[in-house]
Amino acid sequence: MWTKEGTEHTSHHEETERAQRVFFENVEKLSQAMKDMGNPFQEESRDLLSLDTKDIAHHTAAELIGTHLEKCKVRFQEFMKGLEGEEESTFYEPIKKNRVDFFRQVPASVDSSKQKVLKEDCQLFSKLFISCQSRECDLKEFFRHENQSHPAALSDGGKLHTCQKSHLTTILESQVTTPEAEPDADTIIIDGAALVNSLPPRSSKTFEEYVMLDVLPTIQAYPTKYKRTDIVFDVYRPSSLKAETRSKRDFPAL
Repeated sequence: MWTKEGTEHTSHHEETERAQRVFFENVEKLSQAMKDMGNPFQEESRDLLSLDTKDIAHHTAAELIGTHLEKCKVRFQEFMKGLEGEEESTFYEPIKKNRVDFFRQVPASVDSSKQKVLKEDCQLFSKLFISCQSRECDLKEFFRHENQSHPAALSDGGKLHTCQKSHLTTILESQVTTPEAEPDADTIIIDGAALVNSLPPRSSKTFEEYVMLDVLPTIQAYPTKYKRTDIVFDVYRPSSLKAETRSKRDFPAL
């Protein structure tokens, strides 16, 4: 939009072609992240997590969100009070943003404990190796034993190393023989999260329409073939690998 004089551009700064193109690209990235990482609205915890990386912010960052709205209101009230006196602020002066980076992490520092463990391992290894040679022991048998309570190849100080699920797919598939025909069964157990991800919304615009038009018709078809249908959802038990993986994503925030 232009003024009558044609000298001043009065349209919003986000109406430009470049801004619209960037917005469209961000929407596509958000949609792709939700397809790859899963539906964030299925999370039942109160943790604050990043949608693309699933990194969990510190609990203080989650508490900060609860007060973020009040801080914005304070900024707006200060702006309105400033309008009462033109010498303080004008109507066209922008309101200052409350810049908060909830996922800013503490810079990684050198872990001195690992260096200490390496020094102790070197001393222990040298003593055992010298004693083994003096007693004419079998060196192959000597190297078969671990010198730590937790194998370094599998864990880091007792915490198991993680990997991508796709790396395990080939190994697991090689241990299982897929039947050529579907076996007869009286009960079917469905992964609820996988079922929802496999049913993209077609014409539904709300969650209620999605359940009534897409999810329920699929579930109601199973009783015609099976006597019992169970739908299970994942839970984070304290002793499970999923809970441990979730705790490893919990980074402290500044």
